[in-house]
Amino acid sequence: MNATNAAGFWSYTHRDDQAEGGRLLRLAESVREEYALLTGDDLEIFVDREGIEWGDEWRQRIDQALQSTTFFIPIITTRYLRSHECRRELLRFAGKAESLGVKELFLPIVYAPIRQLDTGEDDDEIVALVRRTHFQDWRELRLLDENSAAYRAAVHALAGRLVRIAENLQENPPALPTPEELAGDAWAGEGPGIVDVMAEAEKAVPAWASTIDELRTTLTELGVVVTPMAARIQESDQAGHGFAGRLALLREFADEMDPVADRLVAVSTRYADQVVTINPAILAAIREYEQDSGTATPEERASFVKVMRELADTMQPAVAGLDELLRNLDGAKGISRDLAKPLGKMSKALSSLQDSNGLISQWVIR
Repeated sequence: MNATNAAGFWSYTHRDDQAEGGRLLRLAESVREEYALLTGDDLEIFVDREGIEWGDEWRQRIDQALQSTTFFIPIITTRYLRSHECRRELLRFAGKAESLGVKELFLPIVYAPIRQLDTGEDDDEIVALVRRTHFQDWRELRLLDENSAAYRAAVHALAGRLVRIAENLQENPPALPTPEELAGDAWAGEGPGIVDVMAEAEKAVPAWASTIDELRTTLTELGVVVTPMAARIQESDQAGHGFAGRLALLREFADEMDPVADRLVAVSTRYADQVVTINPAILAAIREYEQDSGTATPEERASFVKVMRELADTMQPAVAGLDELLRNLDGAKGISRDLAKPLGKMSKALSSLQDSNGLISQWVIR
């Protein structure tokens, strides 16, 4: 690895930067300048995912297996956790870094209070992943004056950490683990090889299929609750019950939807956890195919690809079904606060499913 070729992807939401008066981008620039001051080398930081440079560099550095020192620095806030694009980027990079044994290149900054992070709840795979990481805690620092000594010291410490990681990787480049080693880490088995990884993936399909069947059942239950809602509200209006009648019905619907939404969160989180857990092993298997080391036969390769396509094809209708249901209910959310609770849970479930689908789609593309 070459420290002079260090770069970073500053992953954040534009709304957070706007709310902070541009502080997120100024922080990125301050870190870049401090890094250059400490090393004499430039740290190229890509900050705009909507720009062509971000996309080109992102694909190139991910596809080149992070052979240059490439940091991924997500600015974790509640908005970030709700951004599907941000979540996909984070999971893709974290999985890639873990599969290559360079997890230290994943450097999240917790920028604002996150309730789940403080309470220890693990119903969001991103929060669980950040908690397992030596993240930078900026929750109090963000309130300081940017010119204060404490703030400047924090910028210096952050840049210094990047410098130490880059220098360590330059002096002690990690020997990329073999697919067998990666598979062993991922599955906690006794030395499985690449064929074992494929066998485990195939074995996991029935469990995932069962999870998706449970998801479909839960969506059907939600449909049973939601479908008559519009007709019953119309009947109430025609009977002259007014907004009071609507409110009573919406509260009733919310009470019926809430336990089903809880089950939906549970099943979608279970599925997402399964996918995130297996992701490093799958990436290892894909890299073995790309290197064409001959450890797997053409039939085994074809079987593995078939499994990945089945997962992607099976997942898509479930995600689309929940997305459509949420769109249909979106207007009702503004009418009654009671609906906000179950709809919030359903949105969380949709986010987990979209995360999983994004990772699986990347497996198929690779």
